[in-house]
Amino acid sequence: MITLPWLKRKVEQIDHDYPIPDDVLVIVSLLPAPPTIKGSKRLGYCRPKGVINGMRTFEIGIVHTLDTDEAVCVILHELRHVRQYIWGWLVDHPVESNGRTVAYLATWHGLACPHSNDWYTPWEIDARAFEQHAGDYFDE
Repeated sequence: MITLPWLKRKVEQIDHDYPIPDDVLVIVSLLPAPPTIKGSKRLGYCRPKGVINGMRTFEIGIVHTLDTDEAVCVILHELRHVRQYIWGWLVDHPVESNGRTVAYLATWHGLACPHSNDWYTPWEIDARAFEQHAGDYFDE
């Protein structure tokens, strides 16, 4: 059985320079169907949820039909996004209209990045590279 504490320890063994602090809570939700983000189906997502009970909280959603290997890969990928947020590499800036958030503009290491094609954004490239690196580590 894979548990989040075990996975967190494994991730920190792989990338020990950027640990996940103790004041971070990650909630993993199983999704009944793939989420559609900007018109494309995804296997998972990561969303900052703010500070809840003194914990910086993030939600990771993954499709419930994934097998164990696929689920681990998706969670590794999304945990990388958690780390990008907590270390300030990735920052989402809300765009508001009539008092409602209608979109987000992202900065990556302080530089503005459009979301025109998420596949090519630096945070997705980084997460895929980490997922591959971590997957190689798990295969050893």
